[in-house]
Amino acid sequence: MRKRPFVPVSTLETRAPRIPLPDEAIRADVRSEDGRWAMHGWVRNLSPGGMYIESGQPIPHEAEVTVEMLARMGDQTVRMTLCGWVAHHDSRGMGIQLDPESIADPARIEALVAHFRALPQGAAAS
Repeated sequence: MRKRPFVPVSTLETRAPRIPLPDEAIRADVRSEDGRWAMHGWVRNLSPGGMYIESGQPIPHEAEVTVEMLARMGDQTVRMTLCGWVAHHDSRGMGIQLDPESIADPARIEALVAHFRALPQGAAAS
């Protein structure tokens, strides 16, 4: 994977809106490219440029990662593999900056974001 590109510090006005997700809507299995770390958790918010994954075992900042996502969209199950970098982490989980070059079909992630954006706040994923 290529080196993480510089991204200026974002604000609520400059970043893509992050969509909060219902509990257990998207499961994520994450592994570092060097094989030193692996974890799983639930995606808590999502945008076309990144996500926050809740897990008690975050991977260190700046690590290159592969994210295997399994999402429930109504009666469909969507699987995606994405690459990115750990942008930040805390005691609850980590933020992943996605590598846009790793997204084979950008329309799929846009559709996923649009699906969850259309749900009423607090609604179940299925």
